[in-house]
Amino acid sequence: MNLGIIEQIGTPVEMYRFPNSHFVANFIGRANFLPAVVLEQREDFMIVKSHGETLRLINVKGKFSAGAEVSLIVRPEMVKIKISGELYKGVIRRAVFLGDVIEYDVEIGGQLITGQETDPNIITLFPEGEAVSVGFAEGCIQVLQAEKSHA
Repeated sequence: MNLGIIEQIGTPVEMYRFPNSHFVANFIGRANFLPAVVLEQREDFMIVKSHGETLRLINVKGKFSAGAEVSLIVRPEMVKIKISGELYKGVIRRAVFLGDVIEYDVEIGGQLITGQETDPNIITLFPEGEAVSVGFAEGCIQVLQAEKSHA
């Protein structure tokens, strides 16, 4: 509920994985919102451009026209941070070992995003300032209409 208005009704999993607003995405867990423009949408996939890179998304629930300004919802556990091999070039700005996860703030295209490494076999942190490669778990990214700026 947001200011007395019900934003979404659903199971916790539906609301977490398929939020229908920025408010719900932030209310149920944490989320990174990446600005993007829709290039194309078909029944089984969507092509968007975000921070200068083109992404092919699957399992997108919303419908958008080509040219629409949107926000990609990327949960921290859906962010992949590697030495190389992913789509974006990034720089580690914060690295914290929290016991069960390593949490990173990574800068891509001038935007900070939060990612989590949950593999228990990884015990070495990328140091702050390290150049890394950043990608997203396939099939997990959802899309919302971009929020209007109140400037």
